Amino acid sequence: MASRATPDVTSVKVAIQRLTEISSDLSKMLAVHEQRLGQHEKKQDTLEFSIEKRRDELLAAIDRINKDIDTSLARLEADTKVRHTEVLEKIKAVDDYHNVEIVKLTNRISTFEKYVWMAIGAITVASWAVSLAISKAF
Repeated sequence: MASRATPDVTSVKVAIQRLTEISSDLSKMLAVHEQRLGQHEKKQDTLEFSIEKRRDELLAAIDRINKDIDTSLARLEADTKVRHTEVLEKIKAVDDYHNVEIVKLTNRISTFEKYVWMAIGAITVASWAVSLAISKAF
């Protein structure tokens, strides 16, 4: 039985030694994995910070663009009102000019009509006078 106990003790010692080695290897692996997890957490924190920073920059840029658009829109509306007023004034000036020209042309036509009627009257009187003269002469 003593020979049997010795192999059992030896096998137990070998098993304990192997378990110790495995435990040591597992500890090393856990340490490496914990280190890698720590590095990944740091990288993740850095990335999250960068993403937040970029998001804030993007929101600030969007706000600037919105303000620029609002400013441009207000300026465009003001320019449009000014242009609209200028166009209306020019249209009124053209309308006034045409009204004056119409009055001038109406006056000229009226004067021409007077002369035409005077000429017709003169021709009528001259014709009547000639016909009287011809009828008295014969």
